[in-house]
Amino acid sequence: MSDRVPGLDLLRAAAISLVVFQHQGLISGQELSTGDFGVNLFFVLSGFLIGGILFETGESLRSPRIVAGFWLRRWLRTLPNYYLFLGINVLVWLPFRRPHVVRQVVPPFLVFAQNFAHRPGWFFIESWSLCVEEWFYIFFPLALFLGVIFGFRFVRTYWATVLAMMLVSIGLRSTMRPPDDWGLDVDMVVAHKFDALGAGALAAAAMRAWPASWRRLRIPGILSGSVLVLECFLYQARHNMNVEYFARALYPTVLSLGWALFLPWASTCARMKGAWFDACVAAVARWSYSMYLVNFMASVLLVLYLKPTLGTGAPGVLVTEVAYFAVVLAASAALYRCFECPILRLRSRVRLCREAAAAQHAGS
Repeated sequence: MSDRVPGLDLLRAAAISLVVFQHQGLISGQELSTGDFGVNLFFVLSGFLIGGILFETGESLRSPRIVAGFWLRRWLRTLPNYYLFLGINVLVWLPFRRPHVVRQVVPPFLVFAQNFAHRPGWFFIESWSLCVEEWFYIFFPLALFLGVIFGFRFVRTYWATVLAMMLVSIGLRSTMRPPDDWGLDVDMVVAHKFDALGAGALAAAAMRAWPASWRRLRIPGILSGSVLVLECFLYQARHNMNVEYFARALYPTVLSLGWALFLPWASTCARMKGAWFDACVAAVARWSYSMYLVNFMASVLLVLYLKPTLGTGAPGVLVTEVAYFAVVLAASAALYRCFECPILRLRSRVRLCREAAAAQHAGS
């Protein structure tokens, strides 16, 4: 599969748009829970990407060098931005929190322990989803490595590992007591979210195992996926998520499977509305990681410093919202071009990264 697939870019752009739209609600005062849906779509897309890479790498994962190369490639993609924004958050928080308080808060963030089995705090809260992905990146290839080392067939190990990780998350949510806050205690805990990435990883394996059936699911998948996602949105709007057993046990899995049903269409869509539209979508998709890290901080800072100056009337709110979208797009584009891209280019110069990429291409 090529690096740029327009359909997948569209889903990635849609995911970040849902997140950015929710946080503009801090400015307008009309906040909708679209961000949860966007983050879950990100998880499914990440599982689809990582699952595809690992499935294509196959038996080569018995080599520790290939596993190490996979991790290094992912870490060069994810960690630099993460630690950059961890530092920026420390600088932003220092005027509001005494330095010794910040020193006590920060250490778990250095090793992605801030929300592994408990709710996150409000410092750098947007990093909760990055923790979910990082632990999935660690556990999934490690389990595959151990499976092939002990003589199990790779494909069976792959399916069993994904299903086991999904069942662990479903089981943990099913046995927990009603939460005080569904979003913080259920939806933002690492151990509760592996089924979201697992749905994408299952889709990646299904696409490669049954390509003809996969293509036939294009239209049925997008129709049924739309119904499931819409039903989840309506369910969340109508029910008290803190008390409903379905909300904590199965709702996250249903939502993830709904998004996964969009993948047969997205992964086989080579062209959409035209070159200009495709280019815009691809740009937003490329900037999406930076946009995710930029948008919440931008909304908070604008609410604190710009909105009081412009006032809370309609003109002031409108100008603040325009500034919000402009800052998010401009800062994300600059960050991608000046920070992300130079680091990503390092992957072609590191031997372990090249070996992992070669193993993937040899197995695809």
